[in-house]
Amino acid sequence: MLNNYQDIFFAVVGDVHGYLYTIIGLLQQWENDSHQQLKFILQVGDFEPHRHETDLATMDAPTKYLQ
Repeated sequence: MLNNYQDIFFAVVGDVHGYLYTIIGLLQQWENDSHQQLKFILQVGDFEPHRHETDLATMDAPTKYLQ
């Protein structure tokens, strides 16, 4: 029996809290540095994909989280 195993690289990120572009940059940097491609990303916890300041105006959260 032939074993054709292939490494699968994936990332787990959590509590992004609106820092989507930072996470994307870090994951891209890992791919560039390691010369490996991530097959998938598992996002756990809070995500809060706020794109700009106007999105924050609609966010229902304590003031300390409105960054």
